[in-house]
Amino acid sequence: MSGTRVAAVQFSIGTDPSANLATCVRMVEQAAARGARVVVLPAFLNHPEYHPDRASARAAACAPEGTFLLGLAAAAARHEIYLKAHVTVEDGDHIRAVDLLFDPSGNVVARGNTRLFDGSERRWLDPGTQPAPVVDTDIGRLGMISAGDVGNAEFARQLALEQAQILLVSLATVSTDATRLHSPVRAAENKIWAVVANTVGERLGAEAHGVPPEWMRGVGESRVIRPDGTAEVVGDTEEQIVIADIEPRWADNKTRPDGGDLFRARRPRIYAPETARPAGSTRTPAARATVVVARPRTNGMSAIDEAASYVRTAAAEGADLVVLPELFFYPQGRADGSFVDGIAVDMLIQALDGTRCHVVTSLPDDAAHVGILIGADGVRGRQLQLHSSARHVSWQGALGDRLVPFDLEWGRLTIIVGDDALYPEVFRLAVLHDTDVVAVPSSFLEPWELTLGLPERVAADRLTVVASGQTGGLVAVPAVDPVLHGGRASFDGSLAAPFVTPLGGKTRTVTASVYPERSRMTFEAPWESAAV
Repeated sequence: MSGTRVAAVQFSIGTDPSANLATCVRMVEQAAARGARVVVLPAFLNHPEYHPDRASARAAACAPEGTFLLGLAAAAARHEIYLKAHVTVEDGDHIRAVDLLFDPSGNVVARGNTRLFDGSERRWLDPGTQPAPVVDTDIGRLGMISAGDVGNAEFARQLALEQAQILLVSLATVSTDATRLHSPVRAAENKIWAVVANTVGERLGAEAHGVPPEWMRGVGESRVIRPDGTAEVVGDTEEQIVIADIEPRWADNKTRPDGGDLFRARRPRIYAPETARPAGSTRTPAARATVVVARPRTNGMSAIDEAASYVRTAAAEGADLVVLPELFFYPQGRADGSFVDGIAVDMLIQALDGTRCHVVTSLPDDAAHVGILIGADGVRGRQLQLHSSARHVSWQGALGDRLVPFDLEWGRLTIIVGDDALYPEVFRLAVLHDTDVVAVPSSFLEPWELTLGLPERVAADRLTVVASGQTGGLVAVPAVDPVLHGGRASFDGSLAAPFVTPLGGKTRTVTASVYPERSRMTFEAPWESAAV
């Protein structure tokens, strides 16, 4: 691949700012010597994010015209590169964590504040409100986010809507969630490049968190991520420079495999309810429910017979929910006005007879693509798809404008239909509806949708997801404890990655337990930024 050479640098950051600056300068020099024109450094370069108190955080913060920032500027100018840094600075009475982009002359051409903090640093650092602008350079349009902001879909989305081609991400994390899940999804859901730099080595705060020191190590894994979410190159857990040649213009293509445009299909008007904060739940969902993901191997009446058989067996064995693919009996999930739609519904109702089980799938309904909830007593609910799909362009003319939750005996269910699952904004709407479980009948056209996208929605929003498509499916359950020190006996590097039961290969059904009571938000989300 030809194009622009970018570098993500990972190293250990200590408590001595002078030593940290020397390391930064050394690593920048090595990256530039290898031809990098953009260099991304980890987060909290001047001092690790942990401090014993606010006074310590203020003492460690960089002065705007101090030695640390002047040293970074000089390094960028000396090697004529774009240098992305993340430091803490004094800002009047506040202490901010800021992204800085230095141009090849050493000038700061963009600055933005970190808005979300993952852990104890929120006690001594002040969240910002001003994101960094996208900068149009001779090598591409650059956007920046850092630290906890990478776990929030809206921040990267804003930058992508401002036509960013390359997302520069600085991390300082002991968890693999940001490197393996959040960062790749930010790239894939926006079809942009991401250059992700993380710290390595021992981090401060183990004693304060009540965990062994080995749990508090920067995981490294810096990487350069393609617009499809796959990694061009991945680092290890030691000091390292991760380099790749990329083509920024690839990020200008937002086309889906079926010919649709990911961004043109967005509907900001319906995301506006996200700006209201969730009121909190007054319900008590069940501790456990049983779900089944099924996908028939055939089409037409044969697929309806097969699906009814799966449903009958699952219901008899005590399943609470079965999810089938969208348009499950249509060839390749493309509706053609078949007269058997009613037959399919009738046969599924019959398969549920005498049980409390429900089925979710989708069908064409005049000009709308509709998710349907079926029980033994008939169709219990309908959810119109909110976004258009190019593969349905010949008949899909009507779209929904809201999500409709359904209360079942074991919890609250929301149906996210087809390509609606591509949009993180829709999952945030589900959160506002106090959803416990999301059923996703879809046709997954790109690998990232199942391997990264839906699991990341679970990690970010703590919603259980039960998804079925003709190419595969999954059940993804939120982590029991998304907090590092919350009673864990061991730590495998992940804090929030869900437990996933996949459906793939030749397998046609999979059964799993879900835990509706786990589906609760455990952090403050910046709802006001979502309706863009």
